Amino acid sequence: MAQRRARGLAFALAVVLTTALAFGLASAAAWASPSLLWRVSGTEGGELYILGSIHVGNPEMYPLDPAIYEAFGKAASLVVELQGDSLQNSPVMLNKVMAKGFYQNGETLLMHLDERQRELLEPFLDLLPMGGKTNMKPWLAAVTLDMIMLTKLGYSSKYGVDHYFQMLAKDKGLPVHSLETVEEQLGLFLGLSEEDSKLLLESSLIEFSEVENFMGEVMAAWKDGDEAEFADAFFEAYERWPKLVPLLDKIIYERNEVMYQRLLPYLEAKGTTFVVIGSGHVVTERGIPGLFKARGYQVEKF
Repeated sequence: MAQRRARGLAFALAVVLTTALAFGLASAAAWASPSLLWRVSGTEGGELYILGSIHVGNPEMYPLDPAIYEAFGKAASLVVELQGDSLQNSPVMLNKVMAKGFYQNGETLLMHLDERQRELLEPFLDLLPMGGKTNMKPWLAAVTLDMIMLTKLGYSSKYGVDHYFQMLAKDKGLPVHSLETVEEQLGLFLGLSEEDSKLLLESSLIEFSEVENFMGEVMAAWKDGDEAEFADAFFEAYERWPKLVPLLDKIIYERNEVMYQRLLPYLEAKGTTFVVIGSGHVVTERGIPGLFKARGYQVEKF
């Protein structure tokens, strides 16, 4: 793969993490095989089709590979990381975001940044609510700016693959289940240390100029079903931001183990379940299909 600069960590997370804070047609012949789609066979006749999602997409992503629709057509239920309206239906978590995502008592974001970080942020201050007086904490400012930048490039959660399949499931009358809760997903941010929160913001600000190329590479790898290329693009953040590796491990690998355990009952039951999970959770041997394979289940990649 051609050498390229590392991209901002928070942009990578926007691609694979169904954060409740996200801003809430080509021909099928354009698709190449394979897809980021796996079939896992259970011992009692159950099966999972696991599709890697892009949570912020664009209209050019659709329609999808016919093999994906064929798999979805067999499903009796849909499983996603988190249903799209989870935050709106959780006033307790909204209150927590307000309490823990903002500085209190007149403190501002700029008061908590060092001189270099303030200089990096200055060109983007007008994009934040209240501009230079914003009291957003660094992680919330990072997520907000990332989504604004992605929106400017034509990406939106309304074109995300998980949102798309939730709409299809609604039309078909299929039940939709969540693997995680809004408390669990937002807890990844709400529990950040001040140092990690500021480093998350810094990583985004440094790499804003590269986001268009990054998204192009990620989208191409995803559409081609190229697991290695996608993993290379996403996990490049590990090399660029070693201080945030523990956070990445928590966001990706620790959640992989939890989601694997929560998928087992669906696999052990009879019937077909269609699963849509962020693509960062399905690639590499430590991805969810890899965990099933390592534990003796039959796994087939399309």
